[in-house]
Amino acid sequence: MTTYGTTSGQYMGYGPYKMTGYQTNSQITFERNENWYGYKEGATNYHPGQFQTDRIVCRIISDQNTALLEFEAGNLDSVRLNANNMDPYRFSDYLLTRTASNTWSITFNSDAEALASIESDGNGNRRILSVDDFRRALSLSIDRSYIGTNILAGSAAAYSFINNNYYYDMENDPESIYRNSEQAMEGIVRLYNISYGPGQTYETLQEAYAAVSGYDEDAAREAFESAYDYAVANGLYTDGENIRINIYNNALNTQITALGTYLQRAFNAAAERTPFEGKITVEIRRRETGRYDEIAQGQIEAIYYSFSGDFNDPNGMLANFTDPDVQTILECGFDPETESFAITYDFDGDGTEETITKTYTEWQRSITASGEYYGASQEVKLTIMAEIEYRLLSGFRTLPLVVGTDLTLRSMKVEYATNTSNIFAMYGGVRLMTYHYTDGEWAEFIRDTGNLVYE
Repeated sequence: MTTYGTTSGQYMGYGPYKMTGYQTNSQITFERNENWYGYKEGATNYHPGQFQTDRIVCRIISDQNTALLEFEAGNLDSVRLNANNMDPYRFSDYLLTRTASNTWSITFNSDAEALASIESDGNGNRRILSVDDFRRALSLSIDRSYIGTNILAGSAAAYSFINNNYYYDMENDPESIYRNSEQAMEGIVRLYNISYGPGQTYETLQEAYAAVSGYDEDAAREAFESAYDYAVANGLYTDGENIRINIYNNALNTQITALGTYLQRAFNAAAERTPFEGKITVEIRRRETGRYDEIAQGQIEAIYYSFSGDFNDPNGMLANFTDPDVQTILECGFDPETESFAITYDFDGDGTEETITKTYTEWQRSITASGEYYGASQEVKLTIMAEIEYRLLSGFRTLPLVVGTDLTLRSMKVEYATNTSNIFAMYGGVRLMTYHYTDGEWAEFIRDTGNLVYE
């Protein structure tokens, strides 16, 4: 236990601001540090025009509605929104939308023996989740764009594990977004069986990738038919059985309830005219603690959660699925240390392709700091990462739904350096923030609440 930083007398700093007030669970106040070198004209690293803010008051407001009321009264420079209060501001000129590093997903237990144990509750068949085509059918039933637009407001649809915020060579190339690499795009196009080339609907890889939706009811229906045949033949399903899928989340709210309702509707629609029509029941249930351990150990059939990694390490993000030393593998029924696949590529650059087989764990570790291909070209490393991601996704044990999104309203009082967020610098922060009003002018402006229209 320490008291450092709890009062101005117990705090040391050398930056542009110094702490001048601290109230536990209430607010922290910072004021301009006049001794900071960056304010001194002519000094090394002088920052003219930057850090225009003289005083920063960070208030802790736990209730979202209270925070929004304070913002609308002109007392806050920004406020975070959620799905419950998003609608009035959906088209606001002051709305800032920033995708985050995390991807919200559903992970299924695919171990037939563990799923059979869950069936002891007598509520329906779970072993069907061990069938790859059944999980693929569930994935193809889902319109992720609909979820992002109508349920998890402002979120972007996710068709992959690694989203647009990950850079594979940030040190040397600030444009090196993994998702924009040919290897990464090719993996997703292959996953959803979209062809491209001269004379075809999509002539280029970029066009084919842009057309990915992850949603195809006809293909889902075919996968359900295939899953039924396999499951019946292998004793995993008896014709006419009801299927129960409980998806556990840490809490239930309006959004999560709406997501569960949508998934039920989507699965029902895709299962029409198949042996599973009217047989699938899905429900999102509350599980405040323990669900990560329970899914990993096969004690429950599915969880809803998000995962993420470091922005400049897409391969490290994949370690969530491949390296037990980094993360407990949540996909029960999948063992990355024993399951393997082959990649054919010119790994040593001698002009001749080689076919090499490794486990998922070995491939992922091969491009880490001590790995076999750490010093290889970016093309080699991108090929390995993209193939790992494709192979993981093609198992349909984890279904990405949407990319996490931060929704922020900025005040009319302030102007950010940019309205397009950079994952490392956000909107420019306090450093580059400018003002349309002085404090006095702002106080006069907000006397008339009719001036504060953000919708």
